[in-house]
Amino acid sequence: MSNELEKEFHKSIDSLCFSSEAKDRLCKKIQSDAKGSERENKTMKKWTLPKVAAAAAAVLALSGGGVYAAGVITGSYTHVSDSDFKYSYSEIRKAMDQAGIHAYVPESFSVGYTYKAAAVLTTHDTDESGNVVNSYPDLNIVYQDASGNRLIADLYDTANITDERTDPNAVREIDGITVYYDYVEYVTVPDEDYLENTLDPEIRDRVYNDTHFGVIFNSAEEDYCAYSNISFQKDDIYYHIMVRDKELSADELFTVAEEMIRQ
Repeated sequence: MSNELEKEFHKSIDSLCFSSEAKDRLCKKIQSDAKGSERENKTMKKWTLPKVAAAAAAVLALSGGGVYAAGVITGSYTHVSDSDFKYSYSEIRKAMDQAGIHAYVPESFSVGYTYKAAAVLTTHDTDESGNVVNSYPDLNIVYQDASGNRLIADLYDTANITDERTDPNAVREIDGITVYYDYVEYVTVPDEDYLENTLDPEIRDRVYNDTHFGVIFNSAEEDYCAYSNISFQKDDIYYHIMVRDKELSADELFTVAEEMIRQ
C-alpha cells in the first residue's frame, strides 16, 4: 500500500475491517477527500444485492461503518470527518441519545484497548442509480492501545439490518449469543478499470469469488492489506468490532465480545 494510504489507514484505523459478510457483497470503495484541516470521507460500496448485515466499514478518518439493509441496495456510504469524534467517555450517553442506540459501552477491554472517542455517523444506502433509499445512524467508537493500534466498534439498530452471514472463519456461542469472527484480505487498486483490466486474473477471481478476499479502491497503487473482525446481535443492537490485520487474535476478539455481552 502506498505510504500515504498506509498512514491514513493507521491514523484512522481506517476502521476498515470489512467482514466476510460485508465482503460477500463485495465492499468496494473507500474514498478520501482532504479539505484543509478537516477530512471528509465517503466509505465503501458493495457489489452484491441482497440485504445483509454487514459490518464492513471503511473510513479514513478515525472510524468507519457500513451496514447494508433493505430494498435493492447496490451501495452504501458514510461521510466522516475528524470533528465528528467529539464524544469523550463521560459524554457517551449523549452520543447514544443522538444515535438512538443504547448499549453497554465499556471504558476499556482486558486485551489492552481503552476508549478514545466516539462519533455518531449516518450510513446511506443507495440504489443502482446512486439514489439514497435508506439512511440510518451508526454509533462509532474508537479504542486505542499503548502502541497506538486502534479497535473500532460500530453499533447499529438491528431494524436496519438483516443478518445474512456466510462462511465465517470461526463461530462461538457466548451466553446464548452467536458471535462470528472473520479475517479478510484486501487488494488495493486505483479504480474499477484497474480491477477489470490490469489486475492479475487470479487475484480478480478471488475478489469476486473468495468470501475472505475483497477490494479497496482509490489507492495510489496496487497493494494488499487485511482486517479481523467479530460481529453479533444483542437485544436490538448489531455490533461490529474490528482491528487491522491480526493485531488481536480470534480468541482476543472473542474476549472483547464476551466483555460486551457479559456486562
